[in-house]
Amino acid sequence: MKDRIKIFLVIFMIVILGMGSFVYGQTVKEQTSRVKKNTPAQPLIVFPLPDVPVLKDMELQEDKSAILETKQLIIKLLDYRCNYKTSALVKFFRTQMKLRGWQEVGVLSSKITLLVFKKDSNVVFITISEGTFSTDVKIYGMIKR
Repeated sequence: MKDRIKIFLVIFMIVILGMGSFVYGQTVKEQTSRVKKNTPAQPLIVFPLPDVPVLKDMELQEDKSAILETKQLIIKLLDYRCNYKTSALVKFFRTQMKLRGWQEVGVLSSKITLLVFKKDSNVVFITISEGTFSTDVKIYGMIKR
C-alpha cells in the first residue's frame, strides 16, 4: 500500500514537472477491438473523486486501488475493468470532464492512452489500456479539499 502511494506520487511529480509540455497537443490514435461495445447513449455515472465521472458498469479492482485522504488532500489510484473500446472511453472522459469544468492538458497514445486533466490546482491522469477481453482504466487523482 505504501509502495503504491510512493509510486503514485513519483508519477505525479514526473508528469507535472517534466512531461507536461510533451503531452500537450498530442492526438488520440484510434484503436480497434473485436469484442468491445460503444459508450451507451445515456451513461449512468458515479463519482469516485469529486467532479470525476466514471461509468457505473465499470468494475473497480479494489486490490489494485489505493486511497489516501487527509484534511487538505484526496489522492486516489483507482483501477477499473470494463468492456468499452478505448476510443469510446476517450470520448466519454473528454466530454464529461469538460462538462464538469476540467481543462484537458493533453493526450498521449500508444499501446496505452494517457489523458491529463487539470482544474484549478487539481490534477487527474487517466490511462486506458485495451486488452483482448476487457479494457483497463486507471484514474490517478490529486484533489484539494
